[in-house]
Amino acid sequence: TDQNKRYVMVVGEDNKAAYREITLGGTANGQRIVTSGLKPGERIIVNGLQRVRPGTLVAPQVASAS
Repeated sequence: TDQNKRYVMVVGEDNKAAYREITLGGTANGQRIVTSGLKPGERIIVNGLQRVRPGTLVAPQVASAS
């Protein structure tokens, strides 16, 4: 969080990382629900965040659905 805002790192079509502000809702099956700020199918960075900065070129990999 930054000043009480919530962010995720998304991967753009150019495979560059960018911050995206999101709004969180409740939980379902132990997972938080993102109520705004992301569109279906957008890719987010879940591993290696400490090495990524906005504008960094990344090599995305598809995570398993489990």
